Amino acid sequence: METELDCIPCFVRQALEAVKMVTNDRSEQEMVLREVLSELSKTSFEGPPTEIAHIVHGIVKKVADNPDPYREVKMKSNKIAIELYPKLKKMVENSDNRLLTAVKLAIAGNIIDYGPSSNFDINKTIEEVLSQNLEINDFEKFEQMLDNAKNIIYLGDNAGEIVFDRVLLEEIPDKKITFFVRAEPILNDATIDEAREVGIDKLADIKKISVDHEGMNRNSEEFINFLREADMVISKGQGNYEALSDRKAGVFFLLKVKCPAVAKHIKAKVGSTVLKFEDEN
Repeated sequence: METELDCIPCFVRQALEAVKMVTNDRSEQEMVLREVLSELSKTSFEGPPTEIAHIVHGIVKKVADNPDPYREVKMKSNKIAIELYPKLKKMVENSDNRLLTAVKLAIAGNIIDYGPSSNFDINKTIEEVLSQNLEINDFEKFEQMLDNAKNIIYLGDNAGEIVFDRVLLEEIPDKKITFFVRAEPILNDATIDEAREVGIDKLADIKKISVDHEGMNRNSEEFINFLREADMVISKGQGNYEALSDRKAGVFFLLKVKCPAVAKHIKAKVGSTVLKFEDEN
C-alpha cells in the first residue's frame, strides 16, 4: 500500500504526541516537529506508510533521547487488557461459535492503536464488534485453512491488543505457531517484552521482525518468502496491512479500519471490522 497524502499530517500529529509523552520542554518538542517536517519534505511517498513511520519515530527517539517513548502507554495497555482477559474468555465460552467470537475479539483489540488516534473506548468497541457482521468476511476460508494448517505464522501488532490475540491463539490448539513482534520499539507496537508479559510465549514461539531495513524486516523478499512457506499467515492491524497488502504472500488480514487511507485501499468503511484473505496470485 502506497502512502496517501492524508498520511502526512497524521505522521506530524504522531510525532508531537510521542515527544509530549517524554518531555514538557517546548523547545525540544519544536525541534522534533521541525526535523520531522524537514525530513518529510525530502521523503518519497511511494512506499508504504510504515517506512515513513519508522523515519518519523526515529527522529522522536533521537531528539528526545528516549528509545521507547510509548513504554508507559504499552505497560498500561497490557495491564488493562489482562484485567479484561477473564471477561473475554467467558465471551468465547458462552458463544455459539467459539472460533468466530475469538476472531472478532482479536479484531476488537486492534482498536488499541496510538497511531491513528489515542482516543478510543475498548469496552464499547468489544460490544460493537461482537454485535456486528464483518464488513469483509473471509471467515469460512479462514476456518477451512486453519483445519488443515500445521505451521501458522501470526503477526502481532500492539501492546494490550496481544491479550486479545492470546484469546484467539488459545482457540487454535495443536498447531506450530510462530508469533512475530517488533524487534525495536515504535509507537505502541508490541515487542518481545510485552508479548512475554501477557503469556504469548506459552502458546507460540516468539520471533522479532525489524521495522527498518536491517535483519528480518517486513519489506524484504526473505520475509515474504518465509510467509509463503507457512501453511497459514494471520496478520493483525493496519501497520502490517500497509506493509504487506501488495506483496502477494497469502495472508489473512484481521483489523479494525481506523483511517481513510486504509479504508480506501481495503475498500471498507472507517470503523468497520475486516477479515480479508489476499492470495499469493
